[in-house]
Amino acid sequence: RHGDMSKVAKRTEFSPTTVKNVIEGKTENDRVLNAAYDLTRGRKKNFQVIKDFSKRPIESPVNS
Repeated sequence: RHGDMSKVAKRTEFSPTTVKNVIEGKTENDRVLNAAYDLTRGRKKNFQVIKDFSKRPIESPVNS
């Protein structure tokens, strides 16, 4: 998700380019992969977020 690669880069002290290459599978780095996994563990999947969002009741506009 937005900002995840920069968060992993800060946590691991690797450059954002290195993190990107690891995530894309171009290089291997266990520290980067573990940090990325830890960041996303327990997170809802995108389709679940959209599904939950679509179930919310529509709010009526507030009168001015």
